[in-house]
Amino acid sequence: MVSANLLRAARIRISVPSIAVAFFPTYVRQYHGGQTPAQEYRCDVDVEPMHRYRPGGYHPVALGDSLSDGRYKVLYKLGWGSYSTTWAAKDQTHDRYVALKITVAEARRSRDTEIFQSLAASPRNHEGSCYVNQMWDQFTLTGPNGSHDCLVLDLVGPNIADIIDSHCRGDRLPSHAAKSISRQVLQGIDYLASNGIGHGDLHTRNIALEIPELHLLSERGFIARLGEPEMGLVTRRDGKSLSSNIPTCIVRPSSFRHKDVQRLLSSPSIQIIDFGEAFFNYDALNTLHTPLPVRAPEIVFGDRLDNRVDLWSTGCLVITT
Repeated sequence: MVSANLLRAARIRISVPSIAVAFFPTYVRQYHGGQTPAQEYRCDVDVEPMHRYRPGGYHPVALGDSLSDGRYKVLYKLGWGSYSTTWAAKDQTHDRYVALKITVAEARRSRDTEIFQSLAASPRNHEGSCYVNQMWDQFTLTGPNGSHDCLVLDLVGPNIADIIDSHCRGDRLPSHAAKSISRQVLQGIDYLASNGIGHGDLHTRNIALEIPELHLLSERGFIARLGEPEMGLVTRRDGKSLSSNIPTCIVRPSSFRHKDVQRLLSSPSIQIIDFGEAFFNYDALNTLHTPLPVRAPEIVFGDRLDNRVDLWSTGCLVITT
């Protein structure tokens, strides 16, 4: 029998904030050659590694930047991972807030991009489609470090793990919320399965609540909900000028701290996020990096994988939430 402590550990903590559609895998990939030593730079905000701002790496983003011919205005940083940074932005064409995932230049045509493209082309008449994060737009951003794929995704609120940790007694959701969220997750993975897709990384940090009134906020109100951004000036230790590869400021990620979590939980609406481990059944991976407490046996024993690994993970979620 799996111990309660092991199952409770399914609510793992990872370094990227809960709002980000950005919870992208943080498994470290080693790069060789052409790196700029991190020791060359000084910044009071210690977040993503500075040496990744180089040709092939991160794009240097600044708050207030306008991207895609001025359509998207960058408002806030949501998170970062080994292969991308994620930003809250205002879609000024459709007057809504979105999440921008900007990949490193050397990771073009990532697997999650193909997954999102496939879902965007599929019918939306499945009842579970509304519980899966969607891509609304895609464009290429060219900058000093190369060409970067940019995905425009739904912007969501706090994830379930953070809500449990911060607002729930006994490390459990209220029973009515747990039942509703479990049902929505099952409908979401059924929608993915109907498209021959497995998520591969289902845990409570990859299930986020929607904030219904989010798109009614003014830009000032939106930023107030996140708090004033914490930024650190980047300088070179030798006093020389920064190259164009490096941002002038590093922004610490933030996440929504909703004032009325209980109201959100009274009628929760979720989205399954972070498709960094997702796969098509016809092209399944040899292994997945699903957290061990929710990892399906076929992953552990190296058997053939398909979307059914999500059923095991969902069962673990039902038990632990």
